Amino acid sequence: YDTFLEWIPFEKFQNITYIAEGGFGKIYSAKWPEGNIYYWDIENQSWLRDNIDKYALKSLNNSSDICSDFLNEVI
Repeated sequence: YDTFLEWIPFEKFQNITYIAEGGFGKIYSAKWPEGNIYYWDIENQSWLRDNIDKYALKSLNNSSDICSDFLNEVI
């Protein structure tokens, strides 16, 4: 099991709803129909994805100054 980041274009999210202001920026909930990668299927040479209904999206205030605390929170 490895941890990694996957870039998801904003257009892939649906039903985006504002929740609150966090320590680093705004927090939203959203649906992502494609789902999160959780396993590499060697036989079919493709990623298997889960079907979690909602995800948290976090905007970043002052994105030119990303700190390790923010990255630790994301991962």
